Amino acid sequence: MKYQVGMTIYNSFEVEANSKEEAEEKVREFDTFKTLRDADYNITYIDEVLPNIQGGVYLSDGRVICDDEHGNSM
Repeated sequence: MKYQVGMTIYNSFEVEANSKEEAEEKVREFDTFKTLRDADYNITYIDEVLPNIQGGVYLSDGRVICDDEHGNSM
C-alpha cells in the first residue's frame, strides 16, 4: 500500500534587519540545514493512495493527486 503523508514544519528565527522585507530575505537565504534545525514537525494527515483503472492516482477520500497517466502531479 502507498500513503500520502502531509507534514507541517514550524520554526522561527530572530534576525537583525532594518525592515520586515529585509528580515524575510535573510531567512529565505538560509540553507536547508539552518532552516530545519530545531524545527517542530507535525504530521497533519495520512491518506491511503489508491490506483485507478485508467492510470490516475487518487486518495481514499476521492481527491485526485495524479490523473494524466504519466505521474505528473495536478
